[in-house]
Amino acid sequence: MNGCKLDLTDLVGQTLCYDIYDKDDPQEVEKVISKIRPGGIFVTDMTKEKIRFYEEMANRYCKVPVLVSSDVENGPFTPIKGAGMLPHPMAWGACGDETLIERAGELTGKICRAAGIRFAFAPCVDILYNFQCPSINIRAVSDSPEAVIKIAGAYMRGMQKGGLVSACKHFPGDGVDDRNPHFLTTVNSFSKDKWSATFGKVYLEMFRMGCE
Repeated sequence: MNGCKLDLTDLVGQTLCYDIYDKDDPQEVEKVISKIRPGGIFVTDMTKEKIRFYEEMANRYCKVPVLVSSDVENGPFTPIKGAGMLPHPMAWGACGDETLIERAGELTGKICRAAGIRFAFAPCVDILYNFQCPSINIRAVSDSPEAVIKIAGAYMRGMQKGGLVSACKHFPGDGVDDRNPHFLTTVNSFSKDKWSATFGKVYLEMFRMGCE
């Protein structure tokens, strides 16, 4: 960092990732960024030019270059206006073609990197043990840990080839309850041994393959 010194606000800011949406007022965004000096920004539904605009804005206030991230579980369409959309992960599991999924991940990575995005909140590595779970359902590859490792691992490898850092999600155990964890604390009722053989197994293998 060329000897730059971080004060307490800078250090706390490094733990924050500030969500920015296309509808947000740039002046309000700048006020927040100048105050919290985040370590990262999360972008949604913007042109490439606007993503770069916010990256440059953040870097005027942050002593460490910000990490630009987004949600790309369905390809680059979520962060980038007009970019391609992939089907939900359940369709990837039905397809079962690692080569095809890896290629989709690679193209996603290249498109996102060209827009300045470097960190991906993907792939989804949830296991569909409860089809009534509203937050997982079609976002899960399969009800088989082995199938999730195979297909999600292929997407991760592709994104890495395309230049993205990949962070698997969601919380390891989400999807057993039939309530939505976006609105309340849910419960995973598995025993420790069962969790280790299912969700724990998936995360361990993803980490071994280089996922964050």
